[in-house]
Amino acid sequence: MLFETAATSLAAYPSRTVWRNDYAVAAGTNPLHAWPTCAAGAYTLTAEIGGQVLRQRLLKE
Repeated sequence: MLFETAATSLAAYPSRTVWRNDYAVAAGTNPLHAWPTCAAGAYTLTAEIGGQVLRQRLLKE
């Protein structure tokens, strides 16, 4: 089984990183459980895996 590193970060506007973590991931679906402590507001979750960048907007109430 080949593992890569998924570098994840959570940023508040404007691009202020409030949390960062790395995970070992294998090919296929990998559930990542993250519970960063942060204030209510809008955030962007970014995951970088093998040169691919995935982004998801989040809203914490």
